[in-house]
Amino acid sequence: MSKKYFSIINILLVVGLFFILKEGFEYEIQLEKESAGNFDPTKITTFQYLFPILIGVYLSLFIIVNMLITTKSKKRNWAFDWLQFFTITVPVAIIIFSPYIGFERTKSPLTYFILCIVLGYSLITSIKKHLDND
Repeated sequence: MSKKYFSIINILLVVGLFFILKEGFEYEIQLEKESAGNFDPTKITTFQYLFPILIGVYLSLFIIVNMLITTKSKKRNWAFDWLQFFTITVPVAIIIFSPYIGFERTKSPLTYFILCIVLGYSLITSIKKHLDND
């Protein structure tokens, strides 16, 4: 594929990211108002856990799409990067979900948001394509 299509796809992914962020933050504000009205924080808490993870998964699409475009016709096998999974994904998941196992949540919402993005991103990018040796 030419660089023209490559840049168009990246621009569409960036526009999609801004749209997802805008709509997600608006929905979060709506959920906060709803949970304050009925004193049920379940929906907002679930959203605050899942939304940043999904953003990380979406960000990993940049790498996946770029990899698929650049290796369009080469035969490749899928592999799982266990080192990345156990050194990045598992510790970040333990930190994020530590309130469920009795520890205190991280103090800064920004730190928590970044950790969730890292979790989603590393979870998807630990799946890689390797060249066949035939």
